[in-house]
Amino acid sequence: MKQDYIDFIFITQGTQLYPIPYSAMANLSFKSVFITGTSRGLGLEFVKQLISNPQPPKHIFATCRQPETAKELQELAAKYSGLHIHQFDVLDFASYPVIVKWVEGILNGEGLNVLINNAAVVHFDGLDDVTMDSLMMDLQGNAVAPLLLSKAFLPLLKKAAASSPINGLSINKAAIINVSTMMAGIADNTSGGIYPYRTSKAALNMITKSLSVDVKPDGILALVVHPGWVRTDGGGPNGLIDAPESIGGLMKVFGGLSEKDSGRFLKYNGDELPW
Repeated sequence: MKQDYIDFIFITQGTQLYPIPYSAMANLSFKSVFITGTSRGLGLEFVKQLISNPQPPKHIFATCRQPETAKELQELAAKYSGLHIHQFDVLDFASYPVIVKWVEGILNGEGLNVLINNAAVVHFDGLDDVTMDSLMMDLQGNAVAPLLLSKAFLPLLKKAAASSPINGLSINKAAIINVSTMMAGIADNTSGGIYPYRTSKAALNMITKSLSVDVKPDGILALVVHPGWVRTDGGGPNGLIDAPESIGGLMKVFGGLSEKDSGRFLKYNGDELPW
């Protein structure tokens, strides 16, 4: 009797082992990716799983505000020469040309395949304590920054798309992935509150929808994803899943993306979420 076997790649977190289907990751073959907010949590997990991919990117550009204190990230860089770390604060808009030039120099004539806007600013203020400062900080970090960073990297994304032999849209060609949240969904909001975070991520959703239309003629895919309620410093200890499961699910989603997915709002398990 024939028996089918599924091969897994195991990702560790603490003492836990998380199996990620090999076939899900084998579909990812892009050469370069830029990720914000990689010192911990989901951003760090993106880096870990991309390095573990059967075809790891030639270049992983990992950025965070304080790379000198990002011990795990530095340890990964010591083992994988394709991981490039740079100090970067998404709220420092004046530094965008500098970071793009750094990436461009390492790519040495090639384009950038994937931009993952993962870094987030989080204020959970309710009606009684919401302020102009908390609203504006979340809006700048979660909506303005992903848009302006996408604009800054657009020439490199266009270059990757133009040089790719892939027909249609694919993450392996060129893509902008914006990490959002189910809490940004107007249809999902039955509890109120959390004004800065909800508002800024809802703005990100609209920005991404517009981006998906504007960059489609250039062969670039754009969408927003919900990683789930994850047990991280940002998500808190009561989350429903751990980072390896969340990012493993997103990797599977990424591998199956096509033209029909541009402009959609997808959960880490592939379900489409209402706006």
